[in-house]
Order: sequence, then structure tokens, then C-alpha cells
Amino acid sequence: MRTVFLGLIAALALVGGACSRVGEKPPVASAPQAPAATPDISAVADDTGVNLIVAPGVKGRVDEALVLDAFRRSVAQGEKDFGIRPVHTIALYIDPDGAIGLEDALGLSSKNAIHLRAGRTQRMDSLLPLMMHEYTHVLQHQIGRLRPQWWIEGQAEHESQRILDPGKAEQNRRALVRQLASDVRAGRAPALDQLRGNTAWDTYVDKSGAGRAYGWGNVAVAFIEDRAGFEGVARVMLDASGPNSLTTFDESVRRETGLGPQEFDAALKQWLLQQA
Repeated sequence: MRTVFLGLIAALALVGGACSRVGEKPPVASAPQAPAATPDISAVADDTGVNLIVAPGVKGRVDEALVLDAFRRSVAQGEKDFGIRPVHTIALYIDPDGAIGLEDALGLSSKNAIHLRAGRTQRMDSLLPLMMHEYTHVLQHQIGRLRPQWWIEGQAEHESQRILDPGKAEQNRRALVRQLASDVRAGRAPALDQLRGNTAWDTYVDKSGAGRAYGWGNVAVAFIEDRAGFEGVARVMLDASGPNSLTTFDESVRRETGLGPQEFDAALKQWLLQQA
């Protein structure tokens, strides 16, 4: 599952039911290593700074023009939202659905590479949000700052919805809010501290599923947007001031919302109930 987005410290992993990790510095990890490219692949250089590499096993069954269009649209969305583009050419691999590392994921991304399952590249409606999610991880890597796991995956999920038709994105948001608000009412909602680092994140995914873990990150980012506008989300994304630490991240969120970590967690859950 997508998004139910290769160790560093528990707080930095980038993974995904379609995902990845953050940061050139420090190194990133936590998720299966991206599948190794088969030596006899054919690469197509594109003018948007991407090399499209289709594995021989799926060559001829992938609409390369569709894939490149989704990548271009993701680059345009990232530039619109954050004012940045990749500084290096991105290797975009289309792998067989069963490729090592992709058996339980729709996609994976690392510093300058994105791997997607071929089965998810057939239609734009399923390809575009996945591409945007993984591409957001590439931008996170480029910025290279320590972030909690809920932000890493949640912000990529949040961005994957921004590229959709607004009506469809709102429909998805309402369904997610209703689902997570029911968890709050039932006492099943995790504290965001439980979604901060690799180990706790993986424990929650094993217990409740990747969809809910990614969903909690998504609504936490949406809560920042509700209080500070999307500009506030962008400022947190791009903030490179101060020490590269999770404490610095917490301070960035506090500047945008006026809330420390525990206050943020409580206010998020109250907001969810009001939204539902």
C-alpha cells in the first residue's frame, strides 16, 4: 500500500508502501533497499532531468510517455509548492511487480532514484499520486534534514493529494479524516511519538497497517496547513536553519502552529474530531 516513498536513527527512516527516505546528510534508511537495476536495461534521457529505465521483463508493456508525463507533472508541482527542482538527474526505474524490494511496496525512492512497480504505471490516476509521493522523497533527500517518520511519509502523502483534482483530493481527505477520527473515539489513535522513529513506526505498521500510519502523518501535515496555510507546510519542509536535529524540527513546527510536540498531538486529535 502506498505509499503503503533505504538505518540511521529511528527517527529518520523513509519508507513506503510506496516510499522512501530523506536526507543526503545524514544518510538515510529504513525500508527495503531499492531493487538493483538489471544490466541490460535501456535508458531514455529526458529533457526534465530524468533517465527512464525500463526493465527488460516489462519492456514493451510500459507506456513510457505516460510515465514521463507523470514525472514532469510532479516536478512542476514540486517547483510550484517549494520553489525547488532536483539538482541531479533522477534515475526512474520501472521494475517488474515482483522485483526484490517491491514485493510489498508500490514504489521506493532514494537520493537520486525512484523505483516503481510496472503494474502501477498503466493509468495516470494510479500513477500520478504515487509518482508525486516518491518524487517528494527525492526533494526531502535533497534538503537533507532530520525529520520524524510521520512527517517523512505524511508530507509525501499530503503532496500526493495536492497534485490530484481538488474534488478527488477533498473526497479522499474526508474519508481519511472519518477513519482516523473513529480511532480517536475508540481510543486506538497513536501518539505521534509512536510514529517518530523507525522502530516505533514499524511496530505501529505491523499492528494497524501502513495505510493508517501514512494517514496519521498525512493528517498531521494537513493540521499544520490548517493553522499556518500551505506556506507554513512549505517553510517546515524547506527549513535548514539550526542544528540538523529532531529538536530543530519540533521548533520549526512550533513556529508555524504555536504548539510543542505534546500540545500538537492533543490539538491534532481534537481537530480531527471537529473535522469529522
